[in-house]
Amino acid sequence: MNENVGLSAGQLWKALEKSSPLSVTELKAKTNLDQDMVMLALGWLAREDKVTLNKTAKKKIEVALK
Repeated sequence: MNENVGLSAGQLWKALEKSSPLSVTELKAKTNLDQDMVMLALGWLAREDKVTLNKTAKKKIEVALK
């Protein structure tokens, strides 16, 4: 499972390199990952201090590379 999370984190990273910031919903659509895997991969990237997470006025989470 850890390997899948790491690979998914790489997919998110690549999507964010092309277009940043993206909402969690947009990341799901661009990577074809399910909600749980996106959240696990975001946790991985956040723990490595690779992304910023911001809540928008519409209470959505936007993700951007640091």
